[in-house]
Amino acid sequence: MLLDLHPEPRLNPVTVRTSAGTTHVGALEYSASFIETVAAANEALAMLEREEVFVREQQTEFEVLIHFDSAALWQAHMETEAQYYVPPDEAMLSSIDRALEGAPGEIVMAEWIRGTRFRRLG
Repeated sequence: MLLDLHPEPRLNPVTVRTSAGTTHVGALEYSASFIETVAAANEALAMLEREEVFVREQQTEFEVLIHFDSAALWQAHMETEAQYYVPPDEAMLSSIDRALEGAPGEIVMAEWIRGTRFRRLG
């Protein structure tokens, strides 16, 4: 069996949740190099199917929510994962600051993940 899990190259919505409610502050894009990497991996798996090494048995997509208790933790995550994303613009950063101003809250980033199970043939 082969299990493939990877993010789908879609926009990743970012929201801020406080006691006052939820504010959509924008969406992050994946970097061109990350999108190319995912495409290359998908092509490699497709080649294994064409060569009848593996057959696709099941595929699903699901949303993963990543929670950050502060803007500092979100920014640290963004620095660590910088190669995967287009940097957030000033408008998004300002919207986060405004939404968290004077109230505790969290930043939530959504990512779509594709999971595929393959069975080895032969």
